[in-house]
Amino acid sequence: MKVFISWSKQPSGKIAEALRKFLKSVFGNKIDVFFSNADIALGQTGYDKIHAALKGSDKGIFCFLRNNVNSVWMAYEAGAMSMHKGCDELCAIDGDQINDCPVLPILFEKIETQAFNEHPISMQRKSFSRETMNILVKDLNTTAKVMDEEALLTYFEPFWIQLEKEVKEALYDHSFGGSCVLNRDTLLRELAKNNFPEPTIGEIAKVETTEFTGGFEKQELYSIILNNVSKRLLLFGRKNSKLFANDNRWFFESLIERFNKTPEFEFKCLFLDPSAENASKAQNHPDFIERLKASIKNAMFILENYKVANPSQYCHAYKDLRLDEIIIADDVVLFSHIRFDDDGIPYGLTNASFNVAELSNGNQIGASYKKRFDDAWHKSAPITNEFVTNM
Repeated sequence: MKVFISWSKQPSGKIAEALRKFLKSVFGNKIDVFFSNADIALGQTGYDKIHAALKGSDKGIFCFLRNNVNSVWMAYEAGAMSMHKGCDELCAIDGDQINDCPVLPILFEKIETQAFNEHPISMQRKSFSRETMNILVKDLNTTAKVMDEEALLTYFEPFWIQLEKEVKEALYDHSFGGSCVLNRDTLLRELAKNNFPEPTIGEIAKVETTEFTGGFEKQELYSIILNNVSKRLLLFGRKNSKLFANDNRWFFESLIERFNKTPEFEFKCLFLDPSAENASKAQNHPDFIERLKASIKNAMFILENYKVANPSQYCHAYKDLRLDEIIIADDVVLFSHIRFDDDGIPYGLTNASFNVAELSNGNQIGASYKKRFDDAWHKSAPITNEFVTNM
């Protein structure tokens, strides 16, 4: 009996490692479990080893999280496993048993259904739980004929408790950006892995900034930032609708726990005041003001809905003309210069060019943008319930 564990990115790598240890603890050497980090030795060709493991495995457990649901490697591995004899279509844990198909996707975070609409693994999926893992080990035991069901229960319970603990720890570290502070090098690596354009590096840029020709305000950028930030998130935007989008609700679900774990965590968000002079010209859309008001109301609703006390201390409104959009995440500053058309209306910033600068090591550009944010924040007004009512 051979089991293949599919994963991509962290924390699914840590979860896959814990899952491998769990299965080996329950079944010993009666089941062969393939986990790439443990089973590909230094100097071996990874692709050949993985391909052989896929071909020889009876079951494949796929560890899905929000940040790897579109992983090309996991899609490839699912496709390869689904080609096994007797598997006419991708299947999963169904009811209290597992059918004959070898592809077993398990969700370790809440993932919106639409994320799987065009995914090779588009069938029923099960969330990680004691029930799901109990069904899984029973199925593996039935196939491998390792022990009777009573003996299996005595092995399962203590090792399940340890598995649940390790998975929770991996998810907890992940949701709070881990113990590492997001810096320029980490951000650049994440942008490269998510198909952002090659950055422009010049003699000055090597010291001060890295410029990207596009990709600003894309949802992927926000996902990278929210998945890695650990001590500071400051935004100087207009509607900030991308931040408060449905895909990012998990971040706000964790805010209270984040504040409790890291009291010094700093979260501030600047919105354009709908009553500001020329606010109607801040975007070339006839309904911009109404959309702006709706975005502010949505942000306040989300913060209140997730029991964030006194949301007005985190959301302010500014009135002065803004020349850059600024995102400050830990020790990284991202900024995009706002360009205007002939009528003085700003162009949209989705997929616009942007720069990345450090907020450390004496970087003057990073420090200057932090000061711009701080100055704007001090001049802004808290978005209170009265503010929202009078918009």
